[in-house]
Amino acid sequence: MATEADDERFMTVTNDDTSNFIEEMKNDNTKRKTKSDIKLLTEWLKENNELRAIEDISVPELNQYLARFYLSVRSRKNEEYEPDSLKSIQSSINRHLMEKSGINILKDKEFHHSREVLSAKRKHLKSQGLGNKKMKADPFSSSEIDMLFEQNLLGTGNPEALLNTIWLNNTLHFGMRGRKEHTDMLFGDIKMMTTASGEQYLEYNERLTKTRTGHSDSRAFAPKMFATPDNPRCPVNAFKQYIRRRPEDALTPDSRFNLSIKRMVQPDASENA
Repeated sequence: MATEADDERFMTVTNDDTSNFIEEMKNDNTKRKTKSDIKLLTEWLKENNELRAIEDISVPELNQYLARFYLSVRSRKNEEYEPDSLKSIQSSINRHLMEKSGINILKDKEFHHSREVLSAKRKHLKSQGLGNKKMKADPFSSSEIDMLFEQNLLGTGNPEALLNTIWLNNTLHFGMRGRKEHTDMLFGDIKMMTTASGEQYLEYNERLTKTRTGHSDSRAFAPKMFATPDNPRCPVNAFKQYIRRRPEDALTPDSRFNLSIKRMVQPDASENA
């Protein structure tokens, strides 16, 4: 016989709830990318007198369409796409078809021809020098960081420098990969800790993000940022300064970690400074 406790233990979940949950957990950037790439393919199909929805086209026809699409598609500037951009478009089409009809153009044998055309097209583009562009930014050198401190672009002497320093420390010590990880970060994600010997450090307890999905890409241990008490650039001291200058209502665990600078200055601010 079910008890009241049993009723509270299990939520009532419908099939629509499961579908909605999957949709909510999809990354917004991925959804926008998929929508944009599907629109591109749809426009190409219309140019070729095909008005059916992608998922309504038969597999043999779609395979041929995709082969022609990969070979002929150009950017709005009528330029060739980068090889990896074409691969990304293929992935978007696959996400759409997997959701709509269970078709996998990346693995199904019926799409071998279109995959071969895309592979050959990418090789051709690379032979033309595309895809060889340097996409990753060089890391800061120690001399460049020194220069930024000397120019008061890093440090704790002014609001902008302090925010820059916090961002840089989080990137270097916690391995934060992109802008979204920084903007999604909450104040409660970083904890002030102390070792048995009294050494202070900051520990980052990451949540799931675009680049950290909770599977094999999760860090094996929580990243730490240790204090360097005799160093004027001590990262823990910069964090303490950041806490001290945050509004009281921005000190809760669910508060946004990164804040903007309050640039409005009161008329008598200089007199009271």
